[in-house]
Amino acid sequence: MAAKYSLESLTRFLENPTAIRPDSRMPDLGLAPAEALDIAAHLVDFQESNPQNAPGLARFVPDPAKVAQGAAIYETLRCAACHEPDASSVPVPIRNRQGGCLALSRRDGVPFYDLSAAQRTALQMEQPFSAPHPIEVLNCLACHSRDGNGGPDAARSRYFTGDEALGDSGRLPPPLTGIGRKLRPEWMEGVFAGKNRIRPYVNTRMPVYAAWAKPLTTAFSPAETAPLLALAPNPDPSAGRKLLGVQGGVNCITCHQWGVRPSLGIQALDISTLGKRLRPEWFRQYLLDPASYRPGTLMPPLWPGGQSMIRDVLEGDTERQIASIWAFILKGDGIPEGFPDIVSGAFELIPKDRPIVQRAFLNGVGPQAILTGFPGGVNLAYNGETGRPAKMWRGRFFDAYSTWFLRAAPFEDPLGTDVLDWPGGSSSANQFLGYRLEKDGSPVFLNNVTGVPIEEHFEAVDGKLRRTLIWKPAGEEPVWTHPGGAVVTEAPESGPGHRIFFYHWKP
Repeated sequence: MAAKYSLESLTRFLENPTAIRPDSRMPDLGLAPAEALDIAAHLVDFQESNPQNAPGLARFVPDPAKVAQGAAIYETLRCAACHEPDASSVPVPIRNRQGGCLALSRRDGVPFYDLSAAQRTALQMEQPFSAPHPIEVLNCLACHSRDGNGGPDAARSRYFTGDEALGDSGRLPPPLTGIGRKLRPEWMEGVFAGKNRIRPYVNTRMPVYAAWAKPLTTAFSPAETAPLLALAPNPDPSAGRKLLGVQGGVNCITCHQWGVRPSLGIQALDISTLGKRLRPEWFRQYLLDPASYRPGTLMPPLWPGGQSMIRDVLEGDTERQIASIWAFILKGDGIPEGFPDIVSGAFELIPKDRPIVQRAFLNGVGPQAILTGFPGGVNLAYNGETGRPAKMWRGRFFDAYSTWFLRAAPFEDPLGTDVLDWPGGSSSANQFLGYRLEKDGSPVFLNNVTGVPIEEHFEAVDGKLRRTLIWKPAGEEPVWTHPGGAVVTEAPESGPGHRIFFYHWKP
């Protein structure tokens, strides 16, 4: 590679291969500039840490004299006969050609192919050529399976990673079996062109085949599989809304996202856009037998044997139920039943008469954050893993929707503003023992540092956060840290065995 490319030229090619070779099989891998540079450095065996020291880094400047000389050679050797043919020229049938690719010996100014007698005869007869399917040309089966063939082999399968909660569906690309019956052509073309991505949990990147988008879409014709049955007539979108939900439905939103709303459990793909992606006939077939498309899928047969388990919706009519789900998805009006009402802020925790303590996953703190919101808009996050205060902020406290309703709860952020952080770090000598609540609801955090029990009592006083530290015996005082950017004052009643600090925001 180093004999053919400089570090710069190979990096630019990897960043956008189709700009240089629009008709080649090399896809756009969606590499960031740093990733393309790293791969190029490996391929040309560039060892230095500074890419600026790479040979050939200077941008190429054409020599006008050599440009003119090259143009003359291009014309003399008739390069345009293959590479850029004149649209106005009329091709000569091979059987009538003399010399050229059929020549038996070398001649000046004409390329020599050294064909065998059988190859020459085949060309003269103009035998029909059966072109391979594009999935063979582009090696799609290296990642995807189709009709039980292909997919990553055992040696490469471990490199396909993603959301383990979704099983193989969370890490492997979807099958190409019957893909022409599955996807709408406009959506499929967008997938090949790199526009439509719906599986963020699969870490392996789908390459972009911009020049092949239309040929690939055409190659996956709906005629590649047997016809599928159409959806039943007279659907009821309101029944479809109920069926998608968890209140007397088939619980689709337990696993599937709906637009910006995460599911109530594992985060499978968004089903609110199915109408844009799928053909309705395929949708019906898949709901009736998910495993026939993807063996081992976590998607259960919700109508086992074609029979509905929800008898009180549309009189248990399986076909109308499936058609109604599709109708509701197409209509896009409302959300499935069972999602908590997060729009109205029904699950925002607002301390009024006493503090509110809430365990949560908090960004910058971790999965063992203990949040306390005090009346008056002063808030605290304590790290239950390290036994240290972590954040303070003012204003709004916390939205508990994800914490309360999502099985795979995401890491959250405070709702308020002016967030101040305590210095990070932990000490192996510090043992967190939990917390208790005082009668007024304020928390007291309990720690043991090198055998010395320490209590940290937090409360809000006049818009400030008051921190009272008590340790016994009142011997050597531990080292205390304070939130960066806060105004720190110490109460005069501090003394041996206890300290009282006030934290407030700068004006």
